Amino acid sequence: MSSSIKKNIVWNVVRTAMNLAFPLITFPYVTRVLGPTSIGLINYASAIVAYFALFANFGFPIYGIREIAKNRNNREFLSDVSSGIFTSSLVFALIVGLIYVGYVVTFQQEYIALYIVLGLSIVLNSFSFEWFYQGLEDYKYITIRSFVIKLLSVIALFFLVRNENDVLYYAGLTTIAACANNIFNFIRLNRFIRLRISFKNCFYHIRSSFFLFFGTLAVSIYTYLNSIMLGALADVTSVGYFTTGNKLIQVLLQVIAAVTATVIPRISFLIGTEQINVAVVLQKKLLNLILYTTIPLMIGALVLSEPIVLLLGGKEFLPSVEIARVLSLLIVVIPLSNFLGMQILYPIRKEKYGTYAVMLGALTNLILNYYFIAHWGCIGAAISTVCAECVVTIAHYGWARPYMSLKISDFILLKPLLASLVMGIAVFLVWKIFLNIFSLFLLTPLGFVLYCLILKAMKDSNYVRVEQFIMKRINERHLRI
Repeated sequence: MSSSIKKNIVWNVVRTAMNLAFPLITFPYVTRVLGPTSIGLINYASAIVAYFALFANFGFPIYGIREIAKNRNNREFLSDVSSGIFTSSLVFALIVGLIYVGYVVTFQQEYIALYIVLGLSIVLNSFSFEWFYQGLEDYKYITIRSFVIKLLSVIALFFLVRNENDVLYYAGLTTIAACANNIFNFIRLNRFIRLRISFKNCFYHIRSSFFLFFGTLAVSIYTYLNSIMLGALADVTSVGYFTTGNKLIQVLLQVIAAVTATVIPRISFLIGTEQINVAVVLQKKLLNLILYTTIPLMIGALVLSEPIVLLLGGKEFLPSVEIARVLSLLIVVIPLSNFLGMQILYPIRKEKYGTYAVMLGALTNLILNYYFIAHWGCIGAAISTVCAECVVTIAHYGWARPYMSLKISDFILLKPLLASLVMGIAVFLVWKIFLNIFSLFLLTPLGFVLYCLILKAMKDSNYVRVEQFIMKRINERHLRI
């Protein structure tokens, strides 16, 4: 990988580490102050808002990343395409926003203030321009900005959210944090482009985002539908248990997304400039990185779900433990699916196959939810989610196979699996000895060290290369000193 990609990965990993650290600070506080019912109410409302926001975005953010990445050296093009995407997004946001207000007034009068506060993000998202900075691979700015906003949000959270009646304050802080990110992004655009309202090529941008939108829509069906169906078929407390168990998995998935999202613009650029061989080499390296990271994370989440849930939510949220264990399989399944869709199909403009794959998954999730939730509640929602994601990954592989140079053997790595299993057993035994949630701060580095030592003992070639690279950099730094 080139030095610029490595720097981008480092910045994105730092940003993801913040996304991992801040919930560890705030979520235990919020769950204890608000409780399962209030947490369930907020997540239920957020899931509904997310559906409206999805239609407002209409695939523009993913489409924008690719278009900016392909022509990032052409300032005039950047101005034209950014203005067109922004105008299209703003029109969609205003239309969907009006429909949302009608929905809230008609169906959600009991919690109208909560829904209005959360719903402000539907229109505000059109001013995000996160896709613009990702297309430029400006991850240093994104990371620093995110840190400042998150830090201020955490401080405000501890001052404003003090009891279970402060649901509205919590919702407001969530919306304000997103708004602050958008304001910084919007102001900074003048350094790169001349933004304006432009209806030129709007239809083209909408048409180009069409398949991306339906792919995102299908994914969202089993991302947010679980919360909505649990709230409708069970109760909002079940939503609270499910979202708490799912929170652990989603936080870990962000670690992987930090790497894969960083590489999307570069692979799009390489394929757009017909550097196919370089793109294939990068894809193989990325696949190895995903597997060597996700397998130990999955095993770690499986064996440490109980102490993590106790740390995040306390004993009130113990039903979330089994949910987290079931969902831990997603730590491997989802990154593989995203790799096949976003790193293989998307850069060559075959995103329609990715859309078909996630539509199959959405249909699977919808059908299974009706049966599983009725019989097993929130555990059933977790099982249906895993089944749906497996369907998506298998379908992605089937459609991506003709377009990639990777073999099935590239997706099956026995050494990291064996190392992860041994590491998982050792960590589980240590946890059972201490039975203290604060032992997590010992178990996490212990697991990492064990995993590396086992790979080294097995003389794993990928681990050896990484170790040699690190030692070389350390020696070079010592020589400079």
